Amino acid sequence: MLKSFFNFYFLSSIGNAFISFIVIVYFSYYATNKEYVQLGVFSAVLGMMPSIIGMHTRSYFIRQSSTNDKVEIEDVDVLVSTFIWMIVSVAFLTFVLIFIDLSFLIEKELSWIVLIVGVGQWCHLTIVAVSHSKNNARRYFLFTIYASIVSGLGVIVLGQIHALVWQDRAYALMFGYLLSIIIFITWYRESIVKKIRIPAVNYKIIKYSIPLIPYSLSVSALIFFERQVVAQNFDSSVAASYLSQVQIVLIFSIFLDSLYKKITPVYFSTGNIACLYKTSLVAVCAFFIFYFISPWIFHFVFPATMYFNSNLMFFMLVSSAVIYILKLISLIFNYKSKNIFLSAVVIFSNIFTVMGLYFYSYGLGVISIPIIISVCNFLAVLVLTFFIWRHK
Repeated sequence: MLKSFFNFYFLSSIGNAFISFIVIVYFSYYATNKEYVQLGVFSAVLGMMPSIIGMHTRSYFIRQSSTNDKVEIEDVDVLVSTFIWMIVSVAFLTFVLIFIDLSFLIEKELSWIVLIVGVGQWCHLTIVAVSHSKNNARRYFLFTIYASIVSGLGVIVLGQIHALVWQDRAYALMFGYLLSIIIFITWYRESIVKKIRIPAVNYKIIKYSIPLIPYSLSVSALIFFERQVVAQNFDSSVAASYLSQVQIVLIFSIFLDSLYKKITPVYFSTGNIACLYKTSLVAVCAFFIFYFISPWIFHFVFPATMYFNSNLMFFMLVSSAVIYILKLISLIFNYKSKNIFLSAVVIFSNIFTVMGLYFYSYGLGVISIPIIISVCNFLAVLVLTFFIWRHK
């Protein structure tokens, strides 16, 4: 099973993680602590854009699409339908930028940057979902790696021209997403143009996704509030060190995501829950490996001004692993179309998590953040597992 993970899905995840990691390290050396923390919050804000589509619409896409390499008319219907969610995403992100105080990060006149990058990110992730649903790992790899390379090089070039600011990451991402869109149009334009029809709205995907919109939004809100709490409740040096360790954990999370992407089409095609158990065992092994090598990675790549906390790293990895288990259980609910109950449980879990972050993190210290996240998500896992056991 381990050997099967070393394919284009795995390589694309590792390649994307490596380039993103290089960009973060570059920022840690050449940007101020304030700009570095702002970059972390910007990434969380940007994550709200694709959240409405998220892994759930992708899972529907993969479940419904054929394994044919060509884009069929049903696939075009799904693409047109997801455009509706892009409009909803833009409206939601606009609401956040207008009504939530982000003055410590984004000046009002720069809000358009986040919106444009968000639209580009949505297009890129939808393109990636097409390749995933066609089970075309090679094109999946090319879409992701080309966009990552261009966006990574863009940051380095801009950093050589002037002092780094968080906007440089936004501009570089724009270039990467634009390249991804151009390649997609070049490869699939004939299939799409011949099959597109108006109106081409697949109401099944809309009905499927509606119960999961609150789920996805609550996950994105949790990530955003975590970064906001770190940025506002702790000084810039503590926040910068915390976000640096987040980048180490992100490598672990992206590795887990590669397992998730590999196992999703397998599970949806067979419904065999055994494959989820196997990938969970791989995740446990990866947890211990990452925990033991994380101090060496951190001290090797980050400047001496950043300090490493082994206890914080342990609980960060635990929270990432618990969230991964929650994603695997979510696949079972997606497969059985039990999305309303799934969404309700995760929403309540994330509400309690955000409340815990605001009420306890400042007094208990930065280490309490991953502990609170782990406990609340683990309770959600227990509730969902009990539901599955009762409704076999």
